[in-house]
Amino acid sequence: MSFLKKLRKYKKAGLELSINAIVILIIALIVLGIGVLFVRGMFGKISAKVTTSITDTEVTKPATPDDPMTLDPSQVSISKSQLTTGAQIIISGYSATTYSDSGPRITSCTGLPTADVPTLTAADQSMIAGKPANWKTILKLAAGNSGDTGICTVVICNAAPPAGGAITACTATTVASEQMIVTITD
Repeated sequence: MSFLKKLRKYKKAGLELSINAIVILIIALIVLGIGVLFVRGMFGKISAKVTTSITDTEVTKPATPDDPMTLDPSQVSISKSQLTTGAQIIISGYSATTYSDSGPRITSCTGLPTADVPTLTAADQSMIAGKPANWKTILKLAAGNSGDTGICTVVICNAAPPAGGAITACTATTVASEQMIVTITD
């Protein structure tokens, strides 16, 4: 076989190899895309189950039409070592109207120095008319002195939280409100 015939044969084999590599790459990208969509769907289902588990197991007193907002606990003692990590509070709210993007906010707090005003960290969610919605929140304080006690107004507000989580009046519909006592301990 002459040198030119061998060279043509190798070029043809190289071209077939390149086409096979491109086809394998395309199939790999498709499989990767399907895998990402599957994982995203599973995380959506898991987060829905987490919300259900909060509703079913952790809410000791769900909100009702007669008691549209409950706090567990309604009196919070937070030690100075917990100020930045926070204390967990379960909040349950009830509404006869459906709202989207609702969440708990602290709108006022009396008895605590300005530096001790707490913030709540919770993800907003939809409230379905006639069913309680529940939030697992974290109450944090920027600073505090041992013995400080304040009465804070917690509301479920149908609006996005303010920038920086600062205390503000609910600029949209206030779904429910409740008082909470916050005490800073050693």
